[in-house]
Amino acid sequence: MSREEKEPKESEKIAVMATRDGILLKLLISGPCTFLYLLKTCLYFESDSALRQRLAQLIRSGHIKSRSYRDEKTGHKFSLYVLGPAGVRFVVRNKDCTVDEIRNMLPSVHTVAHELVLTDIVRKLRWESDRIGHRLCYYDDPKCRGHRHLLNITGPVSDLMVDITLVDITVPYRLLVEVDMGSVALLEMVDRTLKQEHMVIFICTEQGRIDQLQDAMRGHDKLSDMVFFATAYEFCRQPGGVFGTNFLDLGGSLVSFYPTKRD
Repeated sequence: MSREEKEPKESEKIAVMATRDGILLKLLISGPCTFLYLLKTCLYFESDSALRQRLAQLIRSGHIKSRSYRDEKTGHKFSLYVLGPAGVRFVVRNKDCTVDEIRNMLPSVHTVAHELVLTDIVRKLRWESDRIGHRLCYYDDPKCRGHRHLLNITGPVSDLMVDITLVDITVPYRLLVEVDMGSVALLEMVDRTLKQEHMVIFICTEQGRIDQLQDAMRGHDKLSDMVFFATAYEFCRQPGGVFGTNFLDLGGSLVSFYPTKRD
């Protein structure tokens, strides 16, 4: 156990009894969250100060971890929050999720924007799995690298691997999710994708990046029915997700996944 994740002292332990505490911790299952997101989503806190005070208590008790960052464009400071060791035990004991579903690594200063988009995507997958009856098991990059053999991963590791079990199909099928913010060279992304054996969904923050990826991947026959694209906005809005988003294929045509069949 790292210095950061040491068990809190007995004097620092608190009981997570209130409904608002459970909701607050459950919001952090999908990954790093900003203070503003927690304030807007957890409506049990009457003010900024009330939420800040409770977060501070949960940090001292080891239920939450936090780190401060500085916005490179504005210079403003902000904090991100994830589950701490005690928080992980609480949500697992409460049967809100399994340990493998928890994303509780605080990002580096260079990957904050990427991780926040990934958190939104995981949150949408959890919402989708809860409401449509299909089981969506997701594994992020660290878990895939740590359990490569166990998860039968043969190609390059993606930002997210999703195993989907439909209600009328017993064998799950796998898709890979790449969060593309334009930081990886196009030729490198094409090369990585050609080495994959499963469907790849590119979630991009800008439509222009989708256009660039499509142009770079056209001409590779293997990718014609294997890669699909959507903006982060389209994927994370309502209904959105895997089954509620109109994806673009390599030729620019709209494609919907099960239960809506492709034309």
